[in-house]
This record gives sequence, C-alpha cells and structure tokens, in this order.
Amino acid sequence: MALKGDAQLTQREMLRTKFKDQYESEYQQLSTRVQQYTTIETGMEGEYYEFPIIGGTEMREYNDTRHTIVEDDVRFAKRGMRYRKFFNAIPISKDEVRDMGKYEYTLAHIKTQQIAAAKRMLDAVALGVVKDADTGKWRLKTDADGGYCGGILGTNYGGDGGINKLVLDTSYASFKNGTGNLVPIDYATSGKGVSTAFSGTFLDKLGYVRRRLEELDVFDPTEPGALCVCISPAVKQMVQALELKLSRDYGFSTLGEAGTTTYLPKTGVTWVVSNMLPTMDTETKDGTAVNGARMCCAWLKNRIGFGVWDDWEYITQQLTEKVDVRERSLATGYFGCGRKDEHSVFVLPELETNGVI
Repeated sequence: MALKGDAQLTQREMLRTKFKDQYESEYQQLSTRVQQYTTIETGMEGEYYEFPIIGGTEMREYNDTRHTIVEDDVRFAKRGMRYRKFFNAIPISKDEVRDMGKYEYTLAHIKTQQIAAAKRMLDAVALGVVKDADTGKWRLKTDADGGYCGGILGTNYGGDGGINKLVLDTSYASFKNGTGNLVPIDYATSGKGVSTAFSGTFLDKLGYVRRRLEELDVFDPTEPGALCVCISPAVKQMVQALELKLSRDYGFSTLGEAGTTTYLPKTGVTWVVSNMLPTMDTETKDGTAVNGARMCCAWLKNRIGFGVWDDWEYITQQLTEKVDVRERSLATGYFGCGRKDEHSVFVLPELETNGVI
C-alpha cells in the first residue's frame, strides 16, 4: 500500500538524507583522485589560503673554538591559493520519475552523475583549465572568465595577500638561458639512443626535467612517483605505438584511460592521462613556429597544493515554480590549486599526429 500524507513526506525526507549522506561520503573520497599527483590541503575556510614558509638555510663550517655566531634568515616567499566555486543543479521531473521507476532509483542515478561531475572539476582545477563556451575545448583559465585562476599550468598568486599574478615562462629564450618552464618541442639529448624516435625523445625531455630539478636541490629521489607527467590520450597512443615499434618496455602499455593516474616504476614517473590539456603555440630550436601543440607538462607532486574548502553541500530541495518539477538536486563545491614555486613545473609541448607515426 502506498504511503500518503505525512508518512509519504517522511519517507521522502529519509531518502533525501540518505543520498545526501552518500554524496558527502563519496565527495570526501574524491580527493584521492588528485592526491596521487598533488599535496592535499583539507578543511580550509575563508577566501585565501597561504602556503607555509618556502625556503632553506645552509650550514657553515668552522675549524676553531669560540667562533662568533653569524645568523641567517630563512628565505621564503608568500604563495597562496584561492578557491574556484562550482555548482550543478538537476531538476527532478514527475514525468522522469514515472518513466525511470521509483523515486529512490532516480535519486541514486542523479547522485552518481553529480559525483562524476565533481570528479571532472577536480581535474580541471588541478590543471588550471576551463572549457571554452564557444569551442567546447579546454583552455587555460584567465581573469576574463571571472572568479579566481590557479592550478599547475594557470596563473597563480603570491606576495602579501596574494595580489601578485605569477605565470609560467614558456618562451624559448628562457630555455636557452637555462631558466623558465619550457622544454622545447624538438628537444633531444645529443648522440644516438632513445632520442631517435618520439617516445625516446619524450623520455629525453623527462631526463632534462630531472636534471633541472636536481640542479635546483628540490628533487627527492627517495619518494617514488614524486615526478608527475600529464599527457593527452593522443600522446599516450603515440608512446604506446612507438614502444612496440622499438621493442622496448617502458610500461606505457599499462597507462589507463583519460582521468586515470598510473605510476610506472621503469620510468620512475607518475603518469596522468587527461583529455583536458589545452593547446599552445611554440617554436622549434631553429625558430620555426609550431601552432596547436598539446600542452603536456611535468611537475613535482609535493610542490603543488590542492585545496578542498569546507563550504560545500548536496541537497534535494522542493520547488513550486515549474509545472512538472517538484524537487531539484543541487550540488556545490569549492576547490583550489596552487604552485608553491614556478621552478618545479615544466611544459612539454607535443604535436599530436592523429595516430600517424
């Protein structure tokens, strides 16, 4: 017998609470998605989060007694992270409930879709990208999009109050000076060996990244997977195909689908496959322009902070302004991501070949 009146309302309230609790539990676990390639900062409040002190000191050697103490200041810079706000609202139509079956079945599927949307947003915030409303393609988020930026590739914040805008230097001139964040699209080590083909050249680029990190005293070889690399599905296809062609085993065949993260011991790298990487214009070593290169990138996991703010919720609320809609599922979330420095992030542009080797 169907429940009526207050009893039916109570049943619906119980279901709303049930799926709210389920969403909250699954939402809390979402941070494990980006925890494989960032450092998670949880329970944050307010508009702006400032990272702990960044810096270091050096020891002085002495060879006599009663040596006068010479003091050092700890070098540090203020780096911060601001949140990006998201929401998704799904109306629950009476007709849809009738077509899909029971009310509980409908809520279960809507909750699943809300979680999937939140997962995609975590990846977008981590990279610092946004989907273009006109083209439908992912690109770097800018101030013109409104709200705050941030992320591994995007504009970051520093200085007092986080008012200084910090961007990656992807000019070829900075690479020639041994600084900046670009690894040229045609970079290869001298001589023969793995640099004779695309997959080898990509490993050459990672070798250069490791070298730069080691020279900066920020690379910790004791932490497996500390170095992270993000590639597109097309680049994944290329490295897998050439791995077979070269009869080598780098482990590329075990890379997962877009949105997955895999640690490959043979490369010592945590590989992230993403369909959210934007494109960029760059140039080769001889100055030839290259347009539309995929913005693959590499970074140190412990130099990227990902923030999960407390102000998020999932509710099913009653509506009265629509003919066939009586309820709406509303999910909101607040995430942020920021670099702790620019020195440990590298851009590795790759020209995709649409599967043609």
